[in-house]
Amino acid sequence: MSAQSSSLLNYEITFNGPFIANKDHPLLEIDFSASCTQSLDTGIEINVRSLQEGAEIFRPEIVSLTTSADTEVSGYIELSVGYQGDYDKMVSVGNQPAQFMVDAGSRWVSTPTDLTSVLHPGETIVIGGELTKVQSVSQDEIELEEYHISGT
Repeated sequence: MSAQSSSLLNYEITFNGPFIANKDHPLLEIDFSASCTQSLDTGIEINVRSLQEGAEIFRPEIVSLTTSADTEVSGYIELSVGYQGDYDKMVSVGNQPAQFMVDAGSRWVSTPTDLTSVLHPGETIVIGGELTKVQSVSQDEIELEEYHISGT
């Protein structure tokens, strides 16, 4: 979307599509060395600002539990610690489940399917029964943040 007032031209760029990130996008930068960039007259300013910041990965709430009483208290409290969800969704592209091949002790996972449209850095997945976080995704490979212990 663009709008012009006198000699000022404003562009609003919205990232809206099938690619979702779990973090804020970096601000746009202008490459003045590119051959397609027109040279700017002196006195012209280019400002890039964010209208809305992106959301970071969900962080669970931390709860503190305390009790107090003037007399003796009896009973019990059950707590669940470390629950991270069911991880019951399959990574797939168009109804085809993704296959992952990783050697024990490696951070690099091979996949015959291009997962760049469905898997993103910062997401947590289970591979071979191990919960792991994605560092980067390329057309045929995934880099994990930590080493996969048992392999697939």
